[in-house]
Amino acid sequence: AKLLALGSSPNEHEARLAVEKARELLWRHQMQPVDAAGTQQSPYEVRSVGAVKGRRARYEYALSAVLQDFFFVDAVWGFSFDAKRLKRGSILMLHGRPAQLDMAIHVHAYLTDSLPRLWRDYCVEHGVTSNRGRLDYYWGILEGLRQKLESQSGVLEASTGLVWQGDAGLSDFVADLHPGSRSVSRGAKVVGASFDGGVAAGRSLTIRTPVGSGETARRGRLLGGGD
Repeated sequence: AKLLALGSSPNEHEARLAVEKARELLWRHQMQPVDAAGTQQSPYEVRSVGAVKGRRARYEYALSAVLQDFFFVDAVWGFSFDAKRLKRGSILMLHGRPAQLDMAIHVHAYLTDSLPRLWRDYCVEHGVTSNRGRLDYYWGILEGLRQKLESQSGVLEASTGLVWQGDAGLSDFVADLHPGSRSVSRGAKVVGASFDGGVAAGRSLTIRTPVGSGETARRGRLLGGGD
């Protein structure tokens, strides 16, 4: 809880250390909850994030892949129904242990809020007047963030001597719920100014407390990440 609070610190160095330590603790400790009688319960839960949509952009799959590859959850795009809009579509379903899910949901909220803001900043800086490259820019941000997290993971492995090899119990849990499902994938890389600009922004992105209020923001502070 203290590390999550530090993730909102205005001090860049403090925020970076907080996220690295939080990820290390999640890496080290895979605790299973027990009920009052001492019986071991299933350590896994399922939570849906985002909106139900009929079509998905490539950056959305890239975002789900980042959550799965670096935040200890398993991501599945499942079919759902939006009762308010009477629309069918897909929704992102995250599977994992409660602490990992809290972390992944915070990251999802922060990135979802940040992408449009970063695109507006890019357009102002480069004099872009069209939205043509917006989705490629979003995708580039996720690729840049992936590169940054891969670097951090390498440092974490070297400093702790631990190598994350997945959670076999989580894989079985997901397989039982979604037989025949496949893990999310990154997709092919594109080449273009918007994509490259997004990669640069993603490499320098610091994850902080989600913008606004609401249930996601109230559940805890988010994590800061640095180079």
